[in-house]
Amino acid sequence: MAATFGAMPSMSSRNDPPSPDVQTDAIGAVISAITKDEVKASQRRLGGRDQGERLSTSHGGRRSSNRQATDRVGTVRCSPLGVAAGISIPGPCSDLITGIPTEPVQTRPSIDQITATVVLSEARRLNFPGSVVQVQPRGKTLVNLATNVYATPRKIDRTLTVLTWPVRILATPTYTWKFGDGTSITTTTPGAPHPHAEVTHKYLARGKVVVSVTLNYDTWYQVPGGDLLNAGVVNIASPGTPIEVCEARPVLIDPDNDAPPTPTPAAATGCR
Repeated sequence: MAATFGAMPSMSSRNDPPSPDVQTDAIGAVISAITKDEVKASQRRLGGRDQGERLSTSHGGRRSSNRQATDRVGTVRCSPLGVAAGISIPGPCSDLITGIPTEPVQTRPSIDQITATVVLSEARRLNFPGSVVQVQPRGKTLVNLATNVYATPRKIDRTLTVLTWPVRILATPTYTWKFGDGTSITTTTPGAPHPHAEVTHKYLARGKVVVSVTLNYDTWYQVPGGDLLNAGVVNIASPGTPIEVCEARPVLIDPDNDAPPTPTPAAATGCR
């Protein structure tokens, strides 16, 4: 007697990917496989550290790492048991499929990224010092007199951290002097006090002027194991020093008369 059978439901192929519900159940089973005894044993090995820290365990004669991962529900631990079960755990645990768990690695910038432009930008944060101008004679000078000016000598030799690398910074300035009468000069010397007058200027007319100096730091840098390279120039302006330029006038005096001479118009303005 022939038997009649209804349509048989199709069986899913073993090669078909599991449904999301099956994956979720499998992940839950893997997570549940980490027993409290496992956690306690790992804590003892780590000296009672917090469970959030990395734990070490051994499976199948190979050493692997438990890592902390976060899913939508909360914080769970990735377990090498997932590898043994052949289950793909998405997200931070996915690398366990290969059997070679990895940790996040912070990559250090290449030393080749340290260029002159980068160094010059960082070097400006060093606040290179400027200098106040000293003038001799102080406060007042005379027309056609070699007025002496000088600044504080400066030199930079420091180590600066650039892109996590220690970089040596060397800088020596030249000095650009502005005398307040429209003239300026640049020297390699900061000048010196009298009598070693190295930087002088003669004014041709009376008046009030402001003398200033700008330090132009020729900046060089050296990365670990590298040569000294030029980065460029950092210009540091300084506050000015006001002076009054007076004009000397001849005065006739009577050697037989002890009375002081009559004040001249120049003397009345403060120039003596």
